[in-house]
Amino acid sequence: MSKLENHWFKHDINASQDAKILKLESKQGLVGYAIFFKIVEVLMQNNGRIENDLDMLTHQLRIDDLDVLRAVVNDFGLFVVDDDIITNDRVLNQLELMTEKSKKNSANAKKKHSINYDKILARKGYKYIIKRDEDGYYSSYF
Repeated sequence: MSKLENHWFKHDINASQDAKILKLESKQGLVGYAIFFKIVEVLMQNNGRIENDLDMLTHQLRIDDLDVLRAVVNDFGLFVVDDDIITNDRVLNQLELMTEKSKKNSANAKKKHSINYDKILARKGYKYIIKRDEDGYYSSYF
C-alpha cells in the first residue's frame, strides 16, 4: 500500500459511543481519548503501521505519561500489537478503501484523457493509430 497524500481521514461521528472508547474514557479521561486519536493520526501517516516503541511514541506525541500511553495502546483492544508493530484494523481498512478509490479515480482519469486525445487526433486529420501502450498512451500515429 503506497503512502497516501490525503490530509484528512474519516472520523465516525459516533466514535465516542464505541464501547472500547467509553471504557478508555472511563479509565483515562479525555487525555486517553486524545492519545487514541493522535495514534490514529500517526498510523494514517505511516500506512497503518508504526513501530512498537512506546518511549519514541511518547516523545513523538509529546505525551508526559508513558503509563497512560501504554494503557491506551494495550488495555482497551483499540490496537493490534504484534511484537514490533502497532496497527488498528479500522485504520488499515480505511487506508485500503482510500487506495482502491485512488486507483479507480486514476484509471478513470486516464480513460477520460485517452478518449479526449482520440477526439483531438480525429479533428487534426490523423486517421491511423499505430500503437497504444499499456497505459493508454500513443507511441506513434499518422
